[in-house]
Amino acid sequence: MVDRESNIEISAISGRKGQIGRWVRRVTDHDIFYSFIRSPVTILACFATLVILLSSVFAPWLTPHDPFNPASLDLMEAFTPPVWIEDGTWKYPLGTDDKGRDILSTIMYGNRISLIVGFFAVLFSMLIGVTLGTVSGYVGGWFEIVTMRLADAQLTVPPILIALLVDGVARTTLPRELQEDMAIYVLIFSIGITAWPQYARVTRSSAMVAVDDISFSIDQGEVLGIVGESGAGKSITGAAIIGLLEPPGRIAHGTIRLEGRQINGLPNEAMRRIRGARIGVIFQDPLTSLNPLYTIGRQLVQTILTHTALSAAQARKFAIDLLNDVGIPAAKHRIDSYPHEFSGGMCQRVVIALAICADPDLVIADEPTTALDVSIQAQIIALLRRLCREHNTAIMLITHDMGVIAETADRVAVMYAGRIAEIGPLRDVVKKPKHPYTVGLMDSIPVIEEENDELSHIKGAMPGLLEIPSGCAFNPRCPDVFDRCRRERPDLMPTGNPNQLAACWKYDGTNTNG
Repeated sequence: MVDRESNIEISAISGRKGQIGRWVRRVTDHDIFYSFIRSPVTILACFATLVILLSSVFAPWLTPHDPFNPASLDLMEAFTPPVWIEDGTWKYPLGTDDKGRDILSTIMYGNRISLIVGFFAVLFSMLIGVTLGTVSGYVGGWFEIVTMRLADAQLTVPPILIALLVDGVARTTLPRELQEDMAIYVLIFSIGITAWPQYARVTRSSAMVAVDDISFSIDQGEVLGIVGESGAGKSITGAAIIGLLEPPGRIAHGTIRLEGRQINGLPNEAMRRIRGARIGVIFQDPLTSLNPLYTIGRQLVQTILTHTALSAAQARKFAIDLLNDVGIPAAKHRIDSYPHEFSGGMCQRVVIALAICADPDLVIADEPTTALDVSIQAQIIALLRRLCREHNTAIMLITHDMGVIAETADRVAVMYAGRIAEIGPLRDVVKKPKHPYTVGLMDSIPVIEEENDELSHIKGAMPGLLEIPSGCAFNPRCPDVFDRCRRERPDLMPTGNPNQLAACWKYDGTNTNG
């Protein structure tokens, strides 16, 4: 006889265990957990934070004295030194203050109050923000407009000013005898009321497409320049390739292939073996890419050991060779320096060394020259070209500077509002641009030999993700717009040059201009 109830119960327990197992695997496979277990300093810091947190939560049961109880005050015990100093006592491990209060108990109770205020202030902000954001998204109309404009207006005001205003109003309106009892509630309200716009905006927003229907390839030894205004989707494209999209961002459709192998959708562990070893990254700001707590050598050697089979001694020698290769003078001595001891250009060279240390097939350079002066920019560009040539490495160069593209790239992809507007060989795109947006970008570059009273520019601004118009996204700013541009979105199409494509209806053979 089969016990059906027991069978159902066992199945339910098994299902729960399976869900817990999948959750545990998801957590342990995450990049954050991977970085956490590899950093003893981080583990020690988390343990210390946990001890402080628990001691604050259980302060009433752990502290030897209650600093808020007047009966516990003893002026005769004022200024008692800590226990490790002469005349100190274990009754007051950290000593006492000028009123005889135990300092250890005061710290633990103070942390407890800070935690309470922080928790309920965030809860209060979420309650207001999520409620207004949900109602705005559901109702829309004037309510959404008013709510979002209020949120925008508040974001322009420093939070501390709003908190001080609330505190001042409370002090002038509340009876004096209630002010002390209401102080903590006023503090929670003051902090909470400053943060609701962020929650409202996130809740109100729907799924947005940041990059849509783009397709390109990069050959070995080739530099592909990705150019466009801020907000075009350049950096998101690079982040998607290396699997570093910040949640809730995700790849909804399409594939990313490295030498024929699909890499999007791989488990984090598999992607970690590709990231750094097969795909290197040069981030925009070198000072934020390097850990200020570790020497340049330690960061380079650790990266080399992670992605190669070299020993520690061999990795250090290789790191010195890399630093010499990217132009760091006296690399043997500078390898033990910290990032703050390097200039911006030298830090960028170190980041380039980190990107190429495992001899990757592809290097994604995201605005590698933005924070550098012109002379250092030229050196970094020359270095990228040399590395590309000597290592036969493919480089995806992301920038908004057409001058950098003209000096570095072999091919150019011009992006606008999350899509590729034009792609082709450098000389063709620069000398004979086809898409009106590319024409505008090229015309906006000043020519030294010419005298102009006014610099050329593209009128208007790139639309936000929620404001992209129907049809061609560039149509509100396009000088050549016609009716079909407003109705239908064009795909990349031939322009007469088989190697140069543009997403513009001007080059459609069936176009009748409306």
